[in-house]
Amino acid sequence: MEDISDHIRAWFREFYDQAHAFDRYPEIWEGGTILVIKGETLTPDEYMEVQRKKALEKLKSAEQKKKEAEAKKKAKELEKEKKKAAKEKLRERRREEKELEKKEGKTYDFKKPEFATNAYITIEESIARYEKDWYFIDELENEDELPIMEWITLDKFAEVHQELRPIVDEVLRGERELLQKALCKDNKKKYKPAKPKKEKRKRKGKKGKKKKKEAPDLTADRTIDSLYEELIEKSVIRTYKKKKIDDFIGDYNYAAYEKRNFLLQDPLAAMGEVRDILKTWLFGMGPLGLPKPKSFCLLAPPGYGKTLLVEAICNETDAVLFDLSPATVAPTSAAEIPLLLHMVLKMSRILQPTVICIDEAHKLFYKKIPPGEASLDPTKLGKVLFKQLVKQIKKDDKILLVGTSSQPWTAKMGKFKKCFEKFLLIPKTDYGSTQLLWRHGLSKKVGISKDFALSPLSLVTRGYSPAQILGSVKQTLGLRRRMRLTREPLTAQELLEYFLKQTPPEYPITDKEYLKFTKFYKKADKLAKQRAKMLQIREAELAKQKAKEAKKKK
Repeated sequence: MEDISDHIRAWFREFYDQAHAFDRYPEIWEGGTILVIKGETLTPDEYMEVQRKKALEKLKSAEQKKKEAEAKKKAKELEKEKKKAAKEKLRERRREEKELEKKEGKTYDFKKPEFATNAYITIEESIARYEKDWYFIDELENEDELPIMEWITLDKFAEVHQELRPIVDEVLRGERELLQKALCKDNKKKYKPAKPKKEKRKRKGKKGKKKKKEAPDLTADRTIDSLYEELIEKSVIRTYKKKKIDDFIGDYNYAAYEKRNFLLQDPLAAMGEVRDILKTWLFGMGPLGLPKPKSFCLLAPPGYGKTLLVEAICNETDAVLFDLSPATVAPTSAAEIPLLLHMVLKMSRILQPTVICIDEAHKLFYKKIPPGEASLDPTKLGKVLFKQLVKQIKKDDKILLVGTSSQPWTAKMGKFKKCFEKFLLIPKTDYGSTQLLWRHGLSKKVGISKDFALSPLSLVTRGYSPAQILGSVKQTLGLRRRMRLTREPLTAQELLEYFLKQTPPEYPITDKEYLKFTKFYKKADKLAKQRAKMLQIREAELAKQKAKEAKKKK
């Protein structure tokens, strides 16, 4: 405290000796004593120059003042013109960059703010800090990893200085006023107490850009524990099995490139590619700068692993699962739905990362409610879902909305699309996927002998769901059957007979039934629409090319 006071008093003395005056004391909001210590206040010579200019300003005539005002106005206009020219140059540069991107492809400059991710900024800051603080420190001799006491002392000094600064400011401001009074008395001038300088107000934003009022907290009078317990009682917050995305078994579509580029087809993502798509959406394992969706819906017939994928998403993101499926929400009345959604949103922000799951999401947007489900009123949640939940999820929130659907065509397309950013259609099982499923199921139970007809079995069971295939293995290879394996080896026929012995018999999904999924997906998904347009353009170009070649032959 004494060191700071002595420094400020020396500043008073310097001003008195050189300028025979005292400069105003900096306000607390400006920095107070810190400005004086850093040397960011006026020097005596600068102070005298300011006073001289003020005296000259008073002596100026009206004409001189008018000329100066005009000169300032012209200078402002020139400044505006320069800014306009700079903006135009920037636009030109951006146009050139876009043209280059079209010719050479997109480039990534991490110095530009649009490409600088939080991770990149953190790394840059860490490198700068290392170069400033750690570069010259040799830690090889510090085997016990003792702290650097000099740094700790400096930090503590800074803390003490921050605590004492307001007290020192108040004392020295009083001393400055006493010195000013004495100076006025010596110069036989009237003493005027220094007026405190007001802090400049920040400019308000443009009209029309008013901040949105935050929705009132409907559960402000309740504790977090009570809300948590209520959601558990309602089975909204629930546990899930520890699955992984790689547990979703399926092969890749190795002919997709040829189909897309040479046969002008638009093949769906194979079951193996579903894993990669989900990883891209969740962890950003794709092109740089690709935005991650805050909501998506998985489309597939029953038994295709939608629940497994939801559980894998929760497990791999270490998220809390909130279940808002029609079956879970059924006991809640339509009047209580907004309160329930408010509770879910509030708790999901507190417990984030969170996954909000809606199983059979199409039921929320039924075109026509089936008579058997009319009493449950499944559409009551769909009426307020977008406004009360989807719209309220912010970019910074670690909240993901995941839906699943086995009959998406029964829902109103517009409302369904509004609530889910993306749709992912899980394809029918092909030869590669069925082979992997049979191999996985059998190797867990008994292993596969060389004589076992795995390839024909995989070919015949194309279209059967993973649940049906794995169920066949589980039910056929019971304990008694496994005991007889040495005498009666397992045959592919046994596994096929399982499907026919069920009541009713189990068959794979037909192309006609699966076509409903593909039609909905191509209408709902933005990328599917874009691919369809691209194929139409290619077909038109090929038709023109063929017509030209036919003319040449003639």
